[in-house]
Amino acid sequence: MVQLLKQIDDEVYHIVYHQEGRTLFIREGVARKEPASDSDDMIEINEETATVRMLFKNTFAAYRQKKEWMRQKMDEGYLKSHLPQSEAMDYRADRRNIKLRLMSALLLMLCGLSTLTGLLPISGYIPLVYLPFFYPIYIEGKTARARFYRWSGGIFLFILAGTSKDYLEPFNLSANGTVCLIAGFILLLYTIHQLKELTTKEITQHEG
Repeated sequence: MVQLLKQIDDEVYHIVYHQEGRTLFIREGVARKEPASDSDDMIEINEETATVRMLFKNTFAAYRQKKEWMRQKMDEGYLKSHLPQSEAMDYRADRRNIKLRLMSALLLMLCGLSTLTGLLPISGYIPLVYLPFFYPIYIEGKTARARFYRWSGGIFLFILAGTSKDYLEPFNLSANGTVCLIAGFILLLYTIHQLKELTTKEITQHEG
C-alpha cells in the first residue's frame, strides 16, 4: 500500500494505491480544516472518494500501471508518505512473500538439479534475474544470521554472473548448478524460519 500526499495552502490531497495480485485499489481524498458551526474551534474534515477497484490481465500489468500513475502524480508535486498497515494486512503481505520465496527456493533447487544432471542446462542469467527479488540480501540487523545472508547472497550473484558466459562449459555448468542448489537450500531454510515466525504471530493474535 502506497500513499501520495500534496499540500496546497491548508488542504492536503492524498491518493492511496493498494495492489492485491492483479487487482488494483485506488482511493483519493482531501483533508482540510474548517471552523466548527457551534464554536470558534477548527475541525478537520476528510473527504474521500469511493475506492475504485481495477482488474488487470496479470500482476505485472497492475504493478506497471500503478507505477506509471504514481510517476505522473509525483511529477505533479505529490510525495510518498508512510502509511501504516493494519496487522491483518501485514500478515497477508508476509504470507504472500513467504509463498513467493518458497516457490523461488524450489525453482532454484530445480535449476541446480537439472543443470548438474545435464537434463536441462540453464544459464546463470536466468536465476540471476529473479534471485535478487526473493533472496534476503537487504535484511536489517547485525546478527550472524543477517551477515551470513547478505554475504552469501552477494557471492551467489557474483558466481551466477560469472558462469553465465559460455555456460555450456563443464566448469560453468558445475558451478552454476552447485550455486543454485546451495542458494535454493539456504533460501528454503530462511523461508521455513519466516514461516515459523508467522505461525507464532498468528497464534499470538488469536490468543489476544
